[in-house]
Amino acid sequence: MNHNSSDEILFQKKILRKKIRSKQNNLNQKLIPKVFLEQIKKINLNKYKFFASYYPMSSEVDVSAINEYILSQKKILGLPQVVDKNMPLVFRKYLPNEPLSKDILNIPVPLGEIINPQVILIPLLAFDRNGNRLGKGGGFYDRTLKIFPNALKIGIAFSYQELLQVPVLQNDEKLNLVITEKEIIFI
Repeated sequence: MNHNSSDEILFQKKILRKKIRSKQNNLNQKLIPKVFLEQIKKINLNKYKFFASYYPMSSEVDVSAINEYILSQKKILGLPQVVDKNMPLVFRKYLPNEPLSKDILNIPVPLGEIINPQVILIPLLAFDRNGNRLGKGGGFYDRTLKIFPNALKIGIAFSYQELLQVPVLQNDEKLNLVITEKEIIFI
């Protein structure tokens, strides 16, 4: 049996990140929020009260319409804050008209209280149908998902970001489902 070393897997992940980022720069972003909103409405999330989402950066799927929808359903929404490069993310309560600050990576973050999410929406660079994901490489979501083992982990990605197999390491955390513009993939 041939097992890849950690160094080989890290190298494979680095190459994949470059390939996928080049595809992302060619997308028309205008229709995206509504398409993903329609997809998430197909999932019954009524029993959950605390949601974590993200503030879309550069090539990440724009989830602004989903965030607005979550709030319109009288749910609590948190956005991630990087507090330290080697720590899990914390999710701070977001309210639309309140000012945002910046975390240590210069990402906009609300000033609200820290929440413990039951559902976590996760931006992806790549995914496979086994629930494996490829992020930006900082390990923030892997560390974070470990401390919320019972949370529903929903990856958000475009269908072209699907791979037959994402290279995985022992500390990589899996998704429960992935939402793309074309389908909902239950793992």
